[in-house]
Amino acid sequence: MKTYREIISRPSAKRISRFIFLFLLILVASTNVFPQQISKLKPKSVQKETPHEFQFIAYFFSQAVMNNVYARNPFLTGQTIGRLFGANTTTTSDAETFYFEQRILPFFIYQPKLLNGRAILRASFEIDWTWGDQSYGTGGNSGAAISADQVNIQTQNVELELIPAPRFAINLGLQRLFDTPYNPYRTAFNTMTNTGYRLAFWGTDAVGINLRYDGDFSRYKLGYYQ
Repeated sequence: MKTYREIISRPSAKRISRFIFLFLLILVASTNVFPQQISKLKPKSVQKETPHEFQFIAYFFSQAVMNNVYARNPFLTGQTIGRLFGANTTTTSDAETFYFEQRILPFFIYQPKLLNGRAILRASFEIDWTWGDQSYGTGGNSGAAISADQVNIQTQNVELELIPAPRFAINLGLQRLFDTPYNPYRTAFNTMTNTGYRLAFWGTDAVGINLRYDGDFSRYKLGYYQ
């Protein structure tokens, strides 16, 4: 005759074994199902960063100079104004000069999103001086004496670039005038000084209109300046 303990233990053992079997079955099924679901998920698309409408770039540098060479240009307090205008020779003296100078070149670039990159407005200026030169006056390349308050902002470029079609560009306004086939606003300066005429004739700024075509193997430029 079966005892009371045998009657109770056998059914409980069967229940435990069933429970363990169901647990293992669910665990195996979950390891096969979840990876399939994850693999079916679509990756999130990375949004491309749109160019900013307004950009500001500034170059600032300061240096100490000591030499015995000075310019002999009779115009604009001895400034060098280009090979085509005025004498730009230098003179070596027995005396040496020592001074500090500073310069900042701010660039403002505005590209409205409304025009989808077909119009770019650029403006660049220059502010520079020699320590202790002048104050309370007007004119560039000075204004760092005691009390300062010099009107010395020099306008270099204020120009509008229109891109009516790929590879074509129209520049209007006060812009860079370089004797190079490259676009002066999209080319490094060392490239222009080592190719073409290397800025031997033109390396300045002028107001006018410039039409250009930039192809893969050829570049054409036509401009009128005044």
